[in-house]
Amino acid sequence: MADKAGNKINLKVVTPYQNFYEGDISSIIIPTTDGDIGFMPGHVPMVVALKPGVATVRVDEDIKHFTVSEGFAEVSSGSIIVVCNSAEYPEDIKLTRMCRSYKDASEAMENAKKIVDPDARKLAIKEVEQEFWRFKARRHIIEMYGDADKKDRLVKRLEEFGIK
Repeated sequence: MADKAGNKINLKVVTPYQNFYEGDISSIIIPTTDGDIGFMPGHVPMVVALKPGVATVRVDEDIKHFTVSEGFAEVSSGSIIVVCNSAEYPEDIKLTRMCRSYKDASEAMENAKKIVDPDARKLAIKEVEQEFWRFKARRHIIEMYGDADKKDRLVKRLEEFGIK
């Protein structure tokens, strides 16, 4: 709920595996299928589809960044609920897993392009593209907001896996 002064709104970010975040915030910017959208207390109610990307939460002067995957967000007068397949802070991203997923997605994309049926091919490519978006979001958040050690380890892992 919004606080008495009306300058906060309650945010819940949930995944199938955890309640990732819950608390009163000043604002949030989330990646949607229509582009990044910012929400503050008093925003009109709406539901938006999420795409993998970086979310930015502001609590007074404190700013937090984390990735979200595909899902949706429901905005009401007193709360924002984000439901997504995964959410991660830069320090929690497993670099080896991230790079392996990218390599697997690259192989899956090559196979998807070989599917003869055009509708099946289009669907397969769209599913694989989601993994590329997740990779890009994870890489971006580490490059922008990760600590120096995480950035160094990212560069090494990308080299090890031959990812540019």
